[in-house]
Amino acid sequence: MKASKKRQEYVLRLLYFLLIMVIILSSEGYATSFLTFGKEAQNEAEAAEKESIYLSTKARYGLEFIIVGFKDLGSQIQTTPVHPDDSSFLTGQTTTNLDESDWGFGLTAGLVGSIGNDDLRLKIGADIRLNLFRKDDYREGIYDVKQQVSDTRPASSGSFVFTQVIPDYFTYIPFAGVEKVLSESLLLSFEFGLPYMKWEVRSGHDRWGKWQTVQEDSWSGFGRRYTGTIAFKRDGKNVWFISGFYERYRPEFAEGKADATCFGGLIGVRF
Repeated sequence: MKASKKRQEYVLRLLYFLLIMVIILSSEGYATSFLTFGKEAQNEAEAAEKESIYLSTKARYGLEFIIVGFKDLGSQIQTTPVHPDDSSFLTGQTTTNLDESDWGFGLTAGLVGSIGNDDLRLKIGADIRLNLFRKDDYREGIYDVKQQVSDTRPASSGSFVFTQVIPDYFTYIPFAGVEKVLSESLLLSFEFGLPYMKWEVRSGHDRWGKWQTVQEDSWSGFGRRYTGTIAFKRDGKNVWFISGFYERYRPEFAEGKADATCFGGLIGVRF
């Protein structure tokens, strides 16, 4: 009888032990399933967030290296008569043929608004550039000089005329573009802009180390700008970028449209 009770106790203890093991194993399974479900839910949430469309606004700053070219100005604004002090031995008038370029730097700052997901975004914004390449001093910047055609004296003592083109201090650049994420830290973008800029032209006598202006004109208007950019994310927030750009303007003066170009590179940061 006692042996029978002991066997029953052993069986009950064994069943109890097995029940506890089943509960433990089941609990671990539930925990594993819960963690797996949580991880999957997190991944799905991150994927959904990545695909979700949202708006953002950022500021950007940069330094541009710029090569500026100007040509096809026409003959009327470039034609200068003999200086009154030389009219006793020189006659006629002289026309320069300005086809020159210069280089310098520009400082840019602007705002960029964008809409899209983390992979592809459309953007619109505006930059302003301080044109450090503006030069209006004697024989600086974009200019051409020529000795009077009726002057047969050596160049060292001759009479000269000049034409000079002067870009404005500021350029205003509204733009629109698209940005594509290539990897977690690399972006590629393209922008099309309508830069607004003023150009001044003056011509006259190059005399005794000074410009003596006879004619002057100016034009303000829009050009076209194309910009390609490679950007690098830093800490998931700041974006450093390197750009190449090309601008073209068709300033209108007395004889029609001249041809002005700006192209170069830009390095900057977007916050």
